[in-house]
Amino acid sequence: MYRLTGSFPKPWQALTAAERTYRSHIGTDVERIPLVPFRRGLSLDAKDIAEWVAARRREADAANDRVRRANPGKTEEALCREGKLQFPDIQPSLYWAGRGEVTVVSIQWATFTDDAIASYLRKWVKANRPTHLPAPDGKGKKLSDWRVALNRLGIMRALHAHTFADHRFPVALKDRGEKHCYTARKAALARFHELFPFLPKEAKPLSWQTKGGRSG
Repeated sequence: MYRLTGSFPKPWQALTAAERTYRSHIGTDVERIPLVPFRRGLSLDAKDIAEWVAARRREADAANDRVRRANPGKTEEALCREGKLQFPDIQPSLYWAGRGEVTVVSIQWATFTDDAIASYLRKWVKANRPTHLPAPDGKGKKLSDWRVALNRLGIMRALHAHTFADHRFPVALKDRGEKHCYTARKAALARFHELFPFLPKEAKPLSWQTKGGRSG
């Protein structure tokens, strides 16, 4: 749940200290929801999976019926040997827009220990991670992530308005360290040129020069 203090939107300096602290950090779904790596699905998930599997089964059955009608003189066995009849193994899984998967699992609680189940789950995850959803590389969000880009823009604007040592510099940003903030500022400049490639290379955002006098 988003924490609101009732003083947004307003100019930055007109916000309360609590609101500025909160707004200076763009959280992730892991922090906001909070999102966990693994949990039970919901009853609605089960309903959606059942409907999706049933729909795929109807499509497969309809396709096989068309094959049978087109080959009235051939047996079911012959059509199977020729590969004309298809009986796909429909996986009971759905992927949502939030990039999560809901699926059906079978856990042999009575036969295996917690450690054995956890070890097998780890192997299963490695073998079944979707190719279109590679594991995070541990280096943070990609530069194409707009939340990160906005965060870096905010850091650049904060350095333009205040020195890092100024008590008015957002505490949430200051906690990340001066080196991080100046690195993020340069990354914001790189994104600026990606968004406006037609501008001269020497062009800079209006907030580029820092309050401390740094212009490069």
